[in-house]
Amino acid sequence: MNSFLVSRGYFLDYIPDTEKFIKENPNIPYLVSGKSARGVHHIVIYKNGQPYHDPHPSNLFLEPEETSYKYTYEAL
Repeated sequence: MNSFLVSRGYFLDYIPDTEKFIKENPNIPYLVSGKSARGVHHIVIYKNGQPYHDPHPSNLFLEPEETSYKYTYEAL
């Protein structure tokens, strides 16, 4: 994924404190990874602490207890 983002002028940055990030950047979308309802590793987009976009047609997002890492993407 990093090479995909870099090729488009972005990079990933881990969000260590999600609550702080949301409070300071309520309208900035961020990536959340975890296990999907289909049982596979998946990445979706959240905004202001809520699901915003799931690239999979099922639109099921992630299993809540299976969410693991959160990243923001920023311009290089």
